[in-house]
Amino acid sequence: MKIPTNLFCRKLLSRGLMIFIMISTIPSAISCSGPISDEQKYPSHTAISNAEIQTASPNEGQTSPNSPSSTIATVIEPTPIPTHTPITVTKPSPIAENSQPPELEALFIYSRAIHALRIKEYDEAIKRFNQVVKRMPDLAIGYKGRGAAYYYLGKIDFALEDLNKSIELDHDLGGTYLYLGMIYRDQGNLDRAKSELKKAIALIHPIRERWELLIAEQTLLDLKTQ
Repeated sequence: MKIPTNLFCRKLLSRGLMIFIMISTIPSAISCSGPISDEQKYPSHTAISNAEIQTASPNEGQTSPNSPSSTIATVIEPTPIPTHTPITVTKPSPIAENSQPPELEALFIYSRAIHALRIKEYDEAIKRFNQVVKRMPDLAIGYKGRGAAYYYLGKIDFALEDLNKSIELDHDLGGTYLYLGMIYRDQGNLDRAKSELKKAIALIHPIRERWELLIAEQTLLDLKTQ
């Protein structure tokens, strides 16, 4: 059997004494401290505010002989929160009336005028073509369309005036010759009517103005059968 040494015995004795002292001091510490109140557990808001006002230095308010001036407590006040934040309203810049270019606007109106012409609303078509001619006085298709509407209303003098103006501006506009050919046909000038209708068939666009091309072909066919 191994006999413990003196060093081992001293270590064991010192540890036992330390444990004994710790156990014996716990009841006395508890009895001296007394019960802990709610205020000690949870400090009130006033106590926290007072603690914030105090400075970290324990000698506040006293002038140290070694310092040039006394320590002044600094109170940090919270930044006030505005109750209303002003909103800057930016007014939109005014938009000028009729801001579209006259050419683009005229083309929009022209499409509506052609629609009115095709559904036989001739008065509405003339109204629309008037707007087109007013915006673009050198646009041949405006005069051609208005001349066609005048023709279907039986206003031949106005129709001839507009159709001749259209040829003056663009002598390759096939639709103009279509309505001239129908006017000469109605007047009994069949040879002139056939000549104008042949020009129309040769110049009218086969896709974009197909509806006018069909009228020209049918009108010329009827003349040939007479």
